Amino acid sequence: MNAQPQALSASDAAVLATAAQARSLELDVLRFLSLTAMCTLHVLSTWWQAPDLAPQARAVAQLLHDACQFCVPVLFLVSLVLTARRLERDAAKGTVRSVGSRIGLLARPTFTWLGLYWLVGLALQSQGLASQWIFRIPLGPSPLATVMLAVHLWFMLVLLQMEPLFPRVHRAVERLTAGRPARALGLVVAVFALKAAVTGFMFQPSRAAIGAWMGLAAPFWLDLMVLGATWPLLQTLLPSRPSLTTFAVWGLGLPALAAGLNTLEVRYWMGQGVPELLAHSNWRVGNLLYGVALFAAVIVHKDWLLSRLSATVSMGLTRFGQSYAYGFYLAHALFLLTAELLAPRLGWPPSARLVFMLVMTFGGTGALLLLVSRTPRLGAWLGVR
Repeated sequence: MNAQPQALSASDAAVLATAAQARSLELDVLRFLSLTAMCTLHVLSTWWQAPDLAPQARAVAQLLHDACQFCVPVLFLVSLVLTARRLERDAAKGTVRSVGSRIGLLARPTFTWLGLYWLVGLALQSQGLASQWIFRIPLGPSPLATVMLAVHLWFMLVLLQMEPLFPRVHRAVERLTAGRPARALGLVVAVFALKAAVTGFMFQPSRAAIGAWMGLAAPFWLDLMVLGATWPLLQTLLPSRPSLTTFAVWGLGLPALAAGLNTLEVRYWMGQGVPELLAHSNWRVGNLLYGVALFAAVIVHKDWLLSRLSATVSMGLTRFGQSYAYGFYLAHALFLLTAELLAPRLGWPPSARLVFMLVMTFGGTGALLLLVSRTPRLGAWLGVR
């Protein structure tokens, strides 16, 4: 049953109308789903490290973990599609100015949180504690000479690298495709094949140590940058009228097939002796195809999906995408690592610890963002707009 429209305040209606000019609600839906999946994935990968976890529970957690792995390709793709629209909209302003303002907008909260997590890492080290979400690089004998990096911030660092590269990719794609969807599809297939060759080389056990670092460079994600640049053309090849057949193929069949291939790829690389962290990583082609399949599924069925969202929910998704998305990503690990350290001391069974970690991570992050949003100047430094 369709939700009945609800009245919006004048300010909310203005925000929604302004947002609709530069973005699409389906992209905000995809961003919200991806961030929810990402946070769930991180909680699960922390929870299953417990020594008292039954093998069956660990196996289920790993399956759920793999099911949530569409999040990174989709998050990148949403950002790139919006960036492509911004480049076209700001053509009169100039690419350099547009890219510079975007980098400034992303860099300020990213490096603020890098510093905050560094301090958290030093505090943990002084107490003899450690978290899997803080990566330590000793540079000398002194504790202060240890670099503390929050593991999850790799995404923001790659996104910052993509910003100056993407306009070049976008121009190259425009020249190569000449506005033809068939050429765009061929170009995407070619870069996907290149990604498969690169990952097949880097995922060999003897190269795993180097391969784990390759995904931290923006050129490694050329496939997603090309996909983001060609998306307006590729979208013309998708079904425009949802039907039972369309839903069976695009809504169920292709995402289920991609999810299965993603899981099989993880099992394959683990069977080849690749370290578990790399085998489950977002560097893989199977993970890429899974994310693209879910992205396309939402786009194909956007009219059906969005018509069932109330005005209040639509407004909330738009506000989240515009104001809170990056802040949520940047902040959630602070509460996750807190839950990681507290959960073993509670003496609870694994299932209760999982609920505690989920509530602590989602609830704590949400509460912090709402609190910070009341102070706009502070929010700008912490990723809340």
